[in-house]
Amino acid sequence: MVNFDCNDFKIIKFIYKLKYDDFGTHLKNTLKVKDGVKIVDILTELPSCQSPIKKLYNWDMVLIDSQNRDIIELILYKCDVEFTIVDMTKYYRDGSETLTNVFVKDIDDFLKTQMELNDILEKVYKNGVNSLNKFEKTFLDNY
Repeated sequence: MVNFDCNDFKIIKFIYKLKYDDFGTHLKNTLKVKDGVKIVDILTELPSCQSPIKKLYNWDMVLIDSQNRDIIELILYKCDVEFTIVDMTKYYRDGSETLTNVFVKDIDDFLKTQMELNDILEKVYKNGVNSLNKFEKTFLDNY
């Protein structure tokens, strides 16, 4: 089981320089089994989506905290994978269609299992409403 820091969640998009098929081949040749297991452990528990057109684009987007993001980044660096990171958090529930409805629903469902109302209310009591991140505010609004 992977531990997550709900206060630190962001929606991160990893954009890879390699095309989809080349990326798979490269990882097959460079990724150590234990590192592959780490990535799978993290990503199977988190809401994520991938580029829909595998021949043109190659990216992964995931709701993740900084500790687990650092683990994935380190593995990609060790495998000599060139990538760019884009913070997509501002698009969460902003009314645009930048994030698919399915991905947003997956995030909402995941957050329901990770966040506790009492923890959020305590944070509001101690630090004020402005201390809440976008995900905590949405959780509270939907409660």
